[in-house]
Amino acid sequence: MSAVQIRVHSNKSINSKDWNPETQKARQSLTGYTSFNHWLKNVDASISQIESNWTNSHSHKSVIPLLPIGLLKEKLRKYLSKENKDEREVNIKNSF
Repeated sequence: MSAVQIRVHSNKSINSKDWNPETQKARQSLTGYTSFNHWLKNVDASISQIESNWTNSHSHKSVIPLLPIGLLKEKLRKYLSKENKDEREVNIKNSF
């Protein structure tokens, strides 16, 4: 399965000189790069959890339908709008 690229906005931003496109991480030149990269890792984990929840909620079907991009974006926006990690995790667990 090939990766699909989506665009969802958050309150985070990074200057292109501080971004490594090969590793898809912030470079050490960014003040707080460790925290930024940790945030990215959490976003990636939330996407994996959304996909897993979708698969589990459709596991009774003979063929699991693809997760609609619109639904993924909606759930990711909801995740990004939460104030803290606990709120985000509860949101993901209750999403399906």
